[in-house]
Formats: sequence, C-alpha cells, structure tokens
Amino acid sequence: MSGHLYGMITVASSSDYTHVALTSFFKHTRLQPQDRFVLIDNDGAWKANWHLDCLDPNLVHVNPQSLNTSQNINQLIGWANAERKDLIFLSNDVVFTPKWAERLLMDDRVLSVPSCNQTHYYGFDQILSLEEFGGRYSHLNVAAHTHAARVRQPFEALMMPPYVCRIPRSLYREVGDFDQVFNVGGEDVDYRLRLLQKGFTIKYCSSYLLHFNGRSSWNGAETEAETQMRNRLYMQNFIAKWGEDLFNLCVTAGQPQLTIDKYQLHELLSQGRFNDMILSVLAQREQS
Repeated sequence: MSGHLYGMITVASSSDYTHVALTSFFKHTRLQPQDRFVLIDNDGAWKANWHLDCLDPNLVHVNPQSLNTSQNINQLIGWANAERKDLIFLSNDVVFTPKWAERLLMDDRVLSVPSCNQTHYYGFDQILSLEEFGGRYSHLNVAAHTHAARVRQPFEALMMPPYVCRIPRSLYREVGDFDQVFNVGGEDVDYRLRLLQKGFTIKYCSSYLLHFNGRSSWNGAETEAETQMRNRLYMQNFIAKWGEDLFNLCVTAGQPQLTIDKYQLHELLSQGRFNDMILSVLAQREQS
C-alpha cells in the first residue's frame, strides 16, 4: 500500500474544536483512493457524547486507555508503517483551508509544517478560541490564498511546533518513534533535534491554517497549577537529555540570545538558517 495516513487525536476537553476541524478537513482535503483517515478517541468522549453522523464510525479508533501525545503519535506511526504510508499528523484545534494538503512539501527528506496564525497574522493573531474566531471562514480562506501567493519558498523558524505535519515514511523509519520520556510536552522539539541529526530537515510551507493552540492543555483543560507542573517536568526532561544551550535555543521558555551569543550564531540568524543554528550547537555539543 502507499499514500498517506491522516491521523487526528481528540479528547473530551477539546471536542468542540474537533467537530470544526473535521468539518473543515473533509471539506478542504482531496483524499486519494490510497489515503486513509483515522480519528483517535483518546478518552472515549467522542464516542460517548457525539452522534457519529458527521463521521463514519469505522474511521474512529477508541483507545482502551488514555495515551499521552507521544504514545498516540507512535501508534499512528505504527499504523502508517504497516500500510507503507506517509503520516500526516493533525491537531484537532485547527481550521483547515482550501488546498492545504496539496501545498505541503512532498520532499521525503523534509518534515513539512503548514504556516498558521502563529507565523503570519492576517488579522488572526489573537484568535485563541472558537468564539474569537466567530466563524470567519471566508476571511480565513482569503488569508490562505494570500499566503500561498506570497510565500513561494519554504522557510524555517526558531520555534517550529509540528502541530500539523507530514512525516514521510523514509523519515520516521530512520528517526524512529517519538521519545515517550516526554510524556507531558517537549516531544515535538525533541523529534526536531533528532531528525536534524539524521540529515533530515523541517520547514514551513505555503499552506495556511488557523491554529487555536493548546486547547487540550494550557488553553483549555488544565488549571494554572497543572500547566506549571507540566512545564517543569518537560523542561527537566529536556535539559537532562539535550542540555541548557539547546533548551534556551529551541524551547519557548528558553533564552535564545544566551545560546546565540555563546556559539556566535548571529550570521546564521540573520540569514534565517535556524536549522543550521541548531545543527551548529549539536555539533559543538558532541565535540565537547
């Protein structure tokens, strides 16, 4: 088999967003005969609380017990590999736009991430909820069209969370599964570092989506105390594995200027070569 496995994860706290994501996904995604979609119901809430007339029940996998993000993505990688498919991982707190999947980079050496309102605003910079979005689908579609016309070349950023991404089979077979040590966050940054080490790269493409961001965690289900505890745990795990320099450079809570100054990364920064900045630190770290 070949094609793509599209995999989305839903939980009780963000099921309203899942409904919007599914509706826009099936409206704007041209699935090929060899493609497959699966919705992972992580806590049974979707099956229990939604009439499945909007989604074929055969497309829903209910986890026997709740899994963390790394475990769920690894489950998707296992299914994709068994079917010899590339994986397109989908967050459930997004709104998809016309031709978004067609504009993903189909380079098997690249983990491709759609641009979104965290990279380019187009009037959507403060949108963190469905209420703030207000159903402005036509405005969003215009933004997506504008972005595709303006952004002709893939680009990098210092912080690149793969909230939605295409992971080619050749990439995940070489890089492996997501590290389950990061069971409360940080798994995405860890995977970026590992794929760079293996000679792959990560780039934003000309697709443009609306990403509400954090609806299953800090912007939704968690209390402030729970968010602080989760952040402490993943920071500790990340520093233990990668060190403080890469933490400062790659993690939102870090202080990137400290690492930029220490490793003299100013020229790479001015050129927008963020992946090379990380590779430079990785190389010097391995030599020390």
